[in-house]
Amino acid sequence: MLLTIDSSVWVAAFMGESHADKADTLVRECLRGAYQLITPIIVPLEVMAAVQRQSGDAAFAEEVHELIMLLPNSELVELNFVTARLVKATIAATGLKANDAFILTVCQESRSHLATFDEELLARASSSMARWEW
Repeated sequence: MLLTIDSSVWVAAFMGESHADKADTLVRECLRGAYQLITPIIVPLEVMAAVQRQSGDAAFAEEVHELIMLLPNSELVELNFVTARLVKATIAATGLKANDAFILTVCQESRSHLATFDEELLARASSSMARWEW
């Protein structure tokens, strides 16, 4: 299964937020290489920033960033001119913030399942988009 994991899941797993048990289970499975992952390059940076803000620990935040960057069976999607045009179209269609539109675009283009706790992102995603079932 091809999977895109939103920042909300990573932050929940590493910061013990709401849904931490579900997030932790999924992250452990990803560390084992259980899934093929496709991730917008912004996600590890978003997670690093959130972890550093919440924990106050820059070294820990950097470790989390590196872990996500080096996951097995993972492809990172860069934001280039072509991708930016697709993200722009997603913003126009959904009104999402750019980072969320990037995540949604990657899911749509790759036909991956979306794993997120972000209710706004789920609400604005196409009803035909595959969603991770918690």
